[in-house]
Parts: sequence; C-alpha cells; structure tokens
Amino acid sequence: NLSISQSPISPFSYLYELCHANLPKRYPDLRPAVLKQLAHELDLIEQAELAEYFLVVWDIVHFSRAQGIRCQGRGSAANSIVAYLLGITSIDPLAHNLLFERFLSSDKFTMPDIDIDFAADRREEVIQYVYAKYGHSHAAMVCNHVTYQARSALRDIGKALGLPEESITRIQGRLDTNDPGKAADVIEGWGEENSQWSMGNGQLSTGGDGAGQGEEVNGQRSMVNGQLSTGGDEQPSTLPLTIDNSPLTVDHFLPLLLRHIAGCPRHLSIHSGGMLITRAPLDAIVPLEPATMPGRFVCQWDKESVEDAGLIKIDLLALRTLGLVSEALGYIAGAGDAVPDLDALPLDDPAIYRMLHQADTIGAFQVESRAQQQMLPRLKPLCFEDIAVEVAIVRPGPIQGGAVHPYLRRRAGEEPVSYLHPSLEPVLRESLGVLLFQEQAIRVAVAAAGFAPGEADRLRRALSRTRSQEEMAAMRARFVRGAAEKEIDTPTAEAIFAQLAGFAGYGFCKSHAASFALIAYQTLWLKRYHAPAFYCALLNQ
Repeated sequence: NLSISQSPISPFSYLYELCHANLPKRYPDLRPAVLKQLAHELDLIEQAELAEYFLVVWDIVHFSRAQGIRCQGRGSAANSIVAYLLGITSIDPLAHNLLFERFLSSDKFTMPDIDIDFAADRREEVIQYVYAKYGHSHAAMVCNHVTYQARSALRDIGKALGLPEESITRIQGRLDTNDPGKAADVIEGWGEENSQWSMGNGQLSTGGDGAGQGEEVNGQRSMVNGQLSTGGDEQPSTLPLTIDNSPLTVDHFLPLLLRHIAGCPRHLSIHSGGMLITRAPLDAIVPLEPATMPGRFVCQWDKESVEDAGLIKIDLLALRTLGLVSEALGYIAGAGDAVPDLDALPLDDPAIYRMLHQADTIGAFQVESRAQQQMLPRLKPLCFEDIAVEVAIVRPGPIQGGAVHPYLRRRAGEEPVSYLHPSLEPVLRESLGVLLFQEQAIRVAVAAAGFAPGEADRLRRALSRTRSQEEMAAMRARFVRGAAEKEIDTPTAEAIFAQLAGFAGYGFCKSHAASFALIAYQTLWLKRYHAPAFYCALLNQ
C-alpha cells in the first residue's frame, strides 16, 4: 500500500477531504462554478482510479514545502482545480480559462502527466525522500535510451576496427553532421573524391595533413587483404572481414557499420526527472538496475515504453530559478524585512508591466533572452495573460508557423481581428483570432465540429505526429462531417481543419505558459522591490 494516510478511509475519500478542506484558502469567495468544476474533476479522477496518484504527488509536494524546498507544478496539470487545491500547482485554472480535458478527459482515459519543478540545489533531497518512503523496490527513475550519433558511432566503430585515435579525431572534426547515415554518405564521398579520405593497399590515409596514401598511420592498425593488421610486430587478426567472399577495406567497412548502427542504443542515462512509484514491486513489472549516481535506481525502460505499458510517471524536475527565489527570500528575512508571500502577489502591479515594456528583464525567468527583450516593447504586456502569451510566442514553432506577426499586427491595430467562423470567436478572442495554445485547438474542434473534449484532444495529438495521407483524409472527413452538423459549410470547415493541422506542430500548452509566467512575474517583482537580495541571489546562481 502506498501509505499516504493513516486514515482508514479510501484514497478517494481522503483526496475529497483534502480538496474541500483547502477550498476556503484558495477560494475565499466560493462560487458555484468552483464547486461544479471540482465535482467534475473528482468524478473523472474516481472513474480513472487516479486518487492515489494525486495523493502521492501531494505527499511529495507537502514534504518539499515542509523542508523549505520551493516547488511548483507546471504543464498540463495546471489545468486541474484538484492540483491547485492540493497546492501542487499555483495557477487558478478557472481564473485563467484553462481546460481540464487537456490534462484528463472522460472520452478516453489517457495517463496524466504531472510535472513539478523543484529548486535545483535541493531536488536530490526530494528524490531521496521518495526512495526512503516507498523503498527502492517500489520507486525508480525512468531512463533515456541514448542512441548512436555520428561522432559516438565513429569513435566506437573506429576503436573496434583498430583505427588510430588521431585518425578517428581527424575524421570526426571533418564531419558537419551528427547523423550516422549522413556521415556514412560523407565518408564514401571522400573515398570517391580521393581527397580527404583514401585507402592505399588497405592502409588508412585521411589526406591533406594526414599520412600519405598507401602509408601506415603511426604504425597502427590497417586493413590488409581484408584482415586487420596492427602495422607492428603483431600478426594479422584471424578474423577476415568479407562480404560475399570479397575482402573489405576500412573505407568500405566504416560507412557500412555507420549505417547499421544508426539509431541503435549505446547506453542508458537517467531521465531529467521522470520517476515511477508503484504499489507492486517494480522489479516484477520492469527491469531495474542501480544508477551510476549513488542512491538511485533506474528503470531500463524509457518514458515512451513506460507510457505504453500503462504506468504513470511523476516528473520531479530541477529549476535553478526556484533556488534563486528561495535565496533572495532568505536575504530579505536576514535583513529583518517582512518576507513576501510570492504566491499571493496581485498580478496587476503597473510597475511590473512598465519593466516589461522597457525590456528591463535581465535575470527574470523566461523573459530575459535577447529575443524576448526584442519582443516585449512590441507586444507591450498589459495583464498576466499577456505574459503567458509572451512566454508561449517567442519560440521557434510559432515563428515558423507564421503566428507571431499576425498576432502583433492585430495587437497594434494594423490588421483587423478576424475569425474563420463566428463560432470560433469565444475560443480565439483572447489571442485576437490567432491559434496559440493547445487548449484553444481542443476548444476549436469542440465548437466547430462538435467533438467531445477527449476526442478533440486526440485529434490535436494525432495532428502533431507524422500522418499518412489516409489518416489525414479520415480525420479531415470526420471534422468536416461534424462541422456540417453545426451548419458550417465545407470550404470553411476545410479552412478551419487546415488551420488546426498547421498549428499542431508548434502549439504551446497554455497552463504551462501560465505557470512559467507566474515565476517570471515573481522574479520581476523581486527585482523591482528587493533588488539587492535579487541580484545577490542571481549572481550566486
């Protein structure tokens, strides 16, 4: 048993009690809409049997806060009022028009994913707490499968073939690709051009400043009559290297192996934060091994395999900015000043927005890059939602997808705000008719084609992946058929679907943007009102 509570009541009942106990703190002016949304979410959580999952995450966050470790949930979990009431996230999903179905839907249950950032300098305390509470037999980090890239493949293959270290390094330095297949093409091209790479009598030459054609390289190994020779007193290897009884030289064999090894796993590494916690012993479900980092165990499956198996991971991530904030608050306390509750700050301070307009954001989370500083005077954030837009829009996807300039022109009054259909106005009004957030894509499919929220999220996910023409045609037909039932003509429905398909490659989760926008606002506030503490913490980070 996960042993979250000593109470004899069920995990769901305990979750229900925790949520309702925290209602007065989170919602002093309790409204019917809050209770309605809470009931809706709890109903879905009970149906999906996810109460223990929420309680495990709550327990980790509760421990962290008790130890003074600053943390905050982000990602799609910030769409949940349950996560907000449990203190896992800090963004009110109702106040910011977030969508729970981006996190969990009733149409078809998918495994939810809760990401939590912890102060980077203290995250290991949290990980060790999880191991101590649940045991190494019930908790493990998820792994990454590190696959061969061109340079690592070349080094390992070169060593296996006995190539000199300096020759391997020279070849690596001349490659401008990290794709093993493309590297193989490049090396074969060298052989054809007989310029940078050649084999004379089976011996290695890299051309140019390397050894001359037909000469041994530092007396090291070479290929002679299809056999591996060391060029010294050693005898040739007893293993002939042939294909169809024809001897292979290194310039043939190296590209061949590079192509075969492309994409193969080289070693395991630990995922940036993914952790499995199960009631049953983990080694009965997944293969485990001790990690090289002391005190950690790692599951040999990567996150995709874990999800395919129906296991749920919790992402315990490290964020240096949270350590900066904690350190700055410590300096404020040390100076004898009142320590502010950053989670209770009003989000409409004019001084903060003046800083944003002037791009006075050095040191502030997510809004200090050169690209952000160029965008801020153009976007001119006026409210918290504008900061979330700023966080989401200054990224390669929206720029490449053509969303940035239409949004800026409409915001500046240089272009009229328009919608492909009137039904989209309530969904896209906040972003001036431009699709920016994943939650909007879900709502567009609901409003324009009558999709259920869960079905709409599946459409969004499907559009973001590589699709066959048949799959695209089937999705388009389903969308157009649903739009027709809403009395939307086929050309308009096709245009809306095309907009969704084009958006899918760059859409940003609004709840994630809002979570990061909150930290951005908090760091700006510290910079504005407690500059010495802020800058001291910034320099130390």
